[in-house]
Amino acid sequence: MGAPRNLDEVGVFLKNMFKDKNIITTKSDFLRSMIAFFITTTRLKEAKNNYKKIGSISPLVAKTDELLEVVSKEFPEDVVVNIMRYPQRLSKDVIAVLKEKEIQEVVLLPLYPHYSTTTVKSSLEDFYESAKELDFNPIIK
Repeated sequence: MGAPRNLDEVGVFLKNMFKDKNIITTKSDFLRSMIAFFITTTRLKEAKNNYKKIGSISPLVAKTDELLEVVSKEFPEDVVVNIMRYPQRLSKDVIAVLKEKEIQEVVLLPLYPHYSTTTVKSSLEDFYESAKELDFNPIIK
């Protein structure tokens, strides 16, 4: 899922999360967008205040960045990229970079502690859908 990197990303994070078809499971994209809008607008102030209480950035962001640094040192010849599901660094953004670098093989490693449709399934579907939309066809492991 990721987390906002700063207070300006909180609204984007909430909007993207609640527009996810695996979280709000209505078949209507319009209804899902309306629900996402309602939740985001009613929860934004409170969510920002909660992030302010923990220093304006989620500890998840720092821990993920630390893990990425360790993996990058272990595999220095490979491109290692961190995708967050709902804030910035979305699949489409990262896939554009991978295409530009002509990457032929991708390893998807969800960092969730267990399988859930709202986490692992949602993240993998997002990557696959973005790859198809952007005509990116690497070997995926």
